Amino acid sequence: MGSLQPVQNLPETSQTLLKYEKKPGQVETFLAHMDNNFIWPFLMPEHMRRHCFFKITDYQSNINDIQIGRNTIFFYNVLDKGGFLGHENDWVTVYNQKIIEYGKEYSDYELMQIFEKMPGIIQLPVNQENLPRSERRKMATTKRIDNRNNYKV
Repeated sequence: MGSLQPVQNLPETSQTLLKYEKKPGQVETFLAHMDNNFIWPFLMPEHMRRHCFFKITDYQSNINDIQIGRNTIFFYNVLDKGGFLGHENDWVTVYNQKIIEYGKEYSDYELMQIFEKMPGIIQLPVNQENLPRSERRKMATTKRIDNRNNYKV
């Protein structure tokens, strides 16, 4: 009886990346910044994939934004490989695709100070349950009630 083999992710293609594209040409820009045979890290949440794609491909992106995207992908590649054993409760600081520190979460002020010296730096928790989430938002919908500019909420 054979053992189960782990599922192998296939390299991303321009077709598989189209779901992230908002403007023509973003897929090509993304692939130009990535290594050949790029594969998203398995443990990387979908919202983080979209975030990285946007950071790397947005027309307003600069080199620091691209570094943020690449550093985030690096973090999740290390996470996939089990590279954070013994640091399960730490936050990891990554700069230029290198781990520079394990420790506590920086305050917004501390991170801003570090970012001024080291643009593109990121800090993420090894324990993904500690990943910051935005607060739930209330949503209001509107409906036009006549041919003028009168709306009902």
